[in-house]
Amino acid sequence: MKKWLHDKSQIIFFLTLVIYIGIWATVSYIGVYVTYVAGPVLFVSGVLMFLTRPKEAAPEGSKAKT
Repeated sequence: MKKWLHDKSQIIFFLTLVIYIGIWATVSYIGVYVTYVAGPVLFVSGVLMFLTRPKEAAPEGSKAKT
């Protein structure tokens, strides 16, 4: 479930970011509503992506030999 949530929030984050940058780069006036929608979507999906990221595996050399 955690991996699924991370994957979906990552897709939503980057898709929204690409669309927002595309609108920002091509249109002279973005409008408040685009920012009102894109801002919170980027924030919430970014936080979810950060909180559900996979844990990094420890390097081989860091394990204690017994």
